Amino acid sequence: MSFGRRSLLVKLCVAMGVVALPLLLVILGYVLPTLREQLREDRVRGLRQAVETAYGVLEAYEAQERAGTLTRQEAQARAAALLQGLRYSGVEYFWVNDLDTKLVMHPHLPAMLGKDLKGYRDVRGRPVFMDIVALAKAKGEGALAYEATRPGSPDPIPKESYVKLFPPWGWVLGTGVYVEDIDREVAAVRQRILLAVGGALVLAVLAGAYVSRRVVRPVRALADAAHRVARGDLDARVEVKSQDEVGRLTEAFNLMVAGLREV
Repeated sequence: MSFGRRSLLVKLCVAMGVVALPLLLVILGYVLPTLREQLREDRVRGLRQAVETAYGVLEAYEAQERAGTLTRQEAQARAAALLQGLRYSGVEYFWVNDLDTKLVMHPHLPAMLGKDLKGYRDVRGRPVFMDIVALAKAKGEGALAYEATRPGSPDPIPKESYVKLFPPWGWVLGTGVYVEDIDREVAAVRQRILLAVGGALVLAVLAGAYVSRRVVRPVRALADAAHRVARGDLDARVEVKSQDEVGRLTEAFNLMVAGLREV
């Protein structure tokens, strides 16, 4: 059966599908990725602000070194001690490594202090600290995405970090947070959108079915009456139930049949 012979309801459903499909493609292919990137940028912005705040600690102690009130060793020791206890958002912390990828300060890895981290890899095999040093040398500061595991969990979780080079001491100050909540938030938005679009389509189909019945029934009645007239039945008449285009067409049909009866 050709499309032209399909029912009006089927044609309405196809038309709604033609409208809805590009909309869904735009949402899934552009809106959601844009939302995810915006959430990531917001997270990176927060990390940058945290690093800038902690960076002031390094600047303050380096200023005391330049003033001669502290030796470099004393200034670095006091700065590291202060940063070790510094927290934001309750639990998030900072670390420091140098440009040789040696760990200078980390509140949760005291056994690793002074050790070379060139061989450290994340769960995907990425040399995280080598990339951190490369980023610091190339740009001075920036964001770095990688994957890590939480204590007690073997599953890799996406993590976002922000690092900044402190040139006077050759230190790289950094902090990072797990960002799996971004994927959860985007997935929740995707689900809400799909449910909303699905619900709208269901309502549209129901409305289309109602409109289709209101339109198709009188048209079918007109068609049946026209067939009766074609067979010679000039008593055919169709009840006028509306004043819209279909109703006016019905009135015209009845007038035409009445005129034929008078011939």
